[in-house]
Amino acid sequence: MALHSIEHHEHYSLAIWKMEESAELLSSLLDAALPGVTTSCPHMTCPHIVCPHTAEKRRQEFYACRLAALQLGINPLSIEKHPDGHPVLNDGSGFISFSHSRDFAAVLFSSQKDHIGIDIETASPRLLKAAQKYMNGKELAHIEAFFPDEKATIEALTLYWCIKEALFKAVQSGKIDFQQSFQIELVETVKSEGSLKASYKDSHFRLDYRFDGESMLCVCMED
Repeated sequence: MALHSIEHHEHYSLAIWKMEESAELLSSLLDAALPGVTTSCPHMTCPHIVCPHTAEKRRQEFYACRLAALQLGINPLSIEKHPDGHPVLNDGSGFISFSHSRDFAAVLFSSQKDHIGIDIETASPRLLKAAQKYMNGKELAHIEAFFPDEKATIEALTLYWCIKEALFKAVQSGKIDFQQSFQIELVETVKSEGSLKASYKDSHFRLDYRFDGESMLCVCMED
């Protein structure tokens, strides 16, 4: 079992699963860990969660997120997909957000706050080419001024990508222009951990991030 970490904060809890197992093994671990529920099938002694995806990586992510959720006391059977695409809990226990990167699956849970979002991303040079799609001119000019070398630029672009993805999940709106929709506090350095403010229309958010030199994690919560 590759549970990476569990954290409990004032307004939210967070679990991260390192995806070292195959999708088949993750599925078996989840089935074995599921709480007992009533079933109409006399031959089924334990409920079974079926992943809708066929690709191995997507199946890994699906099962790892639910195993991580289980570590936070969330019944995986209560997790459904909202028509807009984000996960919801049908038992009214709270609110969740999922993210996954190359190696990790992360789950954010809050029993109080409904507008929450999480993103985890591996820093990669590919963001140098993708930056024009999600960064506006002011943000790009700021990065050019304060992050002069390629490594620092990649770290800054990774931070802003994580911020915007976490914000996108928190606002729960399908009509988002990643370049213009968010007003985000500009940073002059990427630290190992930090906090900043952002807004979307009349809503204000706090974003906490951490960076270990390779993976960036960002948690977003409405103020």
